Amino acid sequence: MELRFVDPRSLKPNPNDPRRIKASPEEDKMLTASIAAIGIIQPPVVRALEGGALQITFGSRRVRCAIAAKKDEIPVLVLTEHEEAGEDSMRGFIENVARANMSPVDVWRHVETLENQGWTENAIAAMLAYPINAIRRLRLLGRIHPAMLDRMGKGDMPDDGDLRVIASATPEEQAAVWKTHKPGKGADVHWWQIAHALRKDRISISIAKFDDELARAYSIVWTEDLFAEGGKDSRTTTQVEAFLGAQAEWLANNLPEKGVIVQPALTDAPKLPAGAQRTYGAIKKGQASAWWIEPRTGDVKSCGFLPASTAKKANSASAGAGTASATATSVARAPITQKGLGLIGAYRTGALHQAIQKNAIDDSQLIGLLVLAFTGLNVHVDSTSFGQSARREIAGKITEGGALTRDAALLRATARDVLTAILSLQQNRTNSGAPALYAGFAIGADAYLPQMATAEFLTCLSKDAINRAATSVGVLPRERAKDTRATVIAHFKDGGTFVLPSAQFAAGVAEAQALDAGRRAGEIDANAANDGTESSAQTPDGPADDSNEPEPPEEEYGEAA
Repeated sequence: MELRFVDPRSLKPNPNDPRRIKASPEEDKMLTASIAAIGIIQPPVVRALEGGALQITFGSRRVRCAIAAKKDEIPVLVLTEHEEAGEDSMRGFIENVARANMSPVDVWRHVETLENQGWTENAIAAMLAYPINAIRRLRLLGRIHPAMLDRMGKGDMPDDGDLRVIASATPEEQAAVWKTHKPGKGADVHWWQIAHALRKDRISISIAKFDDELARAYSIVWTEDLFAEGGKDSRTTTQVEAFLGAQAEWLANNLPEKGVIVQPALTDAPKLPAGAQRTYGAIKKGQASAWWIEPRTGDVKSCGFLPASTAKKANSASAGAGTASATATSVARAPITQKGLGLIGAYRTGALHQAIQKNAIDDSQLIGLLVLAFTGLNVHVDSTSFGQSARREIAGKITEGGALTRDAALLRATARDVLTAILSLQQNRTNSGAPALYAGFAIGADAYLPQMATAEFLTCLSKDAINRAATSVGVLPRERAKDTRATVIAHFKDGGTFVLPSAQFAAGVAEAQALDAGRRAGEIDANAANDGTESSAQTPDGPADDSNEPEPPEEEYGEAA
């Protein structure tokens, strides 16, 4: 071969170029930037045609990018007459196929090496046509503890979430955790354990109400999240206590008229002044309002309320109206008493748990059920059977020596146990709400609902409700409700199971969907009604943004039946 320097625009394209599908514009942009910065490292190979023109054998992309980089001259290797033209097609093919891409770990390490050799982040970014944030991210990855990088380089790579946590920790923290969790000879690295040990609570600057001056007063240090989505302020801090202090001082200095600072309860609802009654929707101008800081997120939240005196008057007026109405007509009894709703909740919970343990559930459905379970209303998690000892027992079933079992059957059985422990439809703090209804409907839990033709349950139904129930099973209603109940019980004495239609999971799902649709429609109407300035909400920042306002629990999914 002969080395020459030629104008890249003079080279003839290869009609048999093995690369018919071009690289992406981003990849071409990176190569163009590299050629502009340091030139062509590997000269393209060309062959002389009759008449002296040079035709590219391989290296067409390098030539194209050199032209884009406005290079007037590039080095090329010219094949001699002794190098047979018949082999050019194979040369071009092998040159592309035999090339191995650089390991990501080597890329991370080398970006850090370039920095140590005096290359600035801006220069590296220009050479690679990368955003400056991407170079900083690569540098951060290149500083991961060397022993961890060695394992990653061998193909034992953590998932993106774990990698992000590991890279964000300090080198000292990484070294200490690696010493504790370093795998034995021939064993895999449990990256989730390492990430868990390195994970820290972080609060985003996006929810900070205070300014830079107050942040400095509390010595808050912001760290850019190099893995966050671009185009947003991605700074976070691990100084949770300092953040909450600055947020609290800002709130105290910006409290609106008739606003009071309260403490959140365990359920995230505010602890209002004694006798006060919470209101929902946008806070009206001049209305009493409660303000608090959510301790888990650091976010400022608010709600309106009626002071004790106002609430008492409103309740008295409501009670008086109810009494007057009752003198004119008899008050209609609710179809099902609170005790009845409680029984239905218990029945549904038992049926759901039996279906989870006994019915066929494929893996995709099992994963879906687990996701549903953790979206339930009771997920803090509050459960009568999911306390600390129960959690340790469940975790112990699927781990041994710190390693997660690969026994698929054991994992499936334990997943069912977790679902049973979490999902509930009891009428108390353990209620999962609609997710449990959806889960029960999906796996046919109706088949496990118990006999409801009992005196205990039927006495919970109003006369109209028991008459409808009797009619649905072919029993003629009697004059008195207790006689109808007795007849229904007798009807099922010798066999068969009576299940109140509204207690079935399908009915619960339909009601939950209808209530959710109504709630959303109400939110839209409320937003439309509050578009005017007279009804705009008062907040420390001006018009209220109630996007963080928690929904009232009783309106989230509605009654159980």
